[in-house]
Amino acid sequence: MLTQQQLAARSAYRPGELLEATPGLIVSQHSGEGKAKQFYLRGFNLDHGTGLRTTVDGMLVNQRSHAHGQGWTDLNFLIPELANRLDYRTGPYYADEGDFAAAGALAVRYADTLPEGIASLGLGQNGYRRALLADSPVLGKGKLL
Repeated sequence: MLTQQQLAARSAYRPGELLEATPGLIVSQHSGEGKAKQFYLRGFNLDHGTGLRTTVDGMLVNQRSHAHGQGWTDLNFLIPELANRLDYRTGPYYADEGDFAAAGALAVRYADTLPEGIASLGLGQNGYRRALLADSPVLGKGKLL
């Protein structure tokens, strides 16, 4: 398990890079932007995440059916700044993780509340722009992130 402090200490230039905190995992760009990343775990090429069960707040990310193969994992929607914890299991030893965990399993957990709001603006090459506003105001008896 990796904590929020450990994740915050890492720079993440792309959403999937957050997962590289997992020992032995490499996440690389695969033939252009806008496509699911290429995953390598302890020497195994997992193509676009096939064989690596991935969840975000309990939601399964692996697609059951895809032209690139069963288990396609596209994490371009991930918001690294909201990641609170990363749980991982490597190796094919965990039957309880299911069909997509032939090489391992990753579980990204988002924060339920933020200690303070976040505002950031990013600009990059080829017209890249990114804006992020996040907060967790009180709403009724709870908080809305």
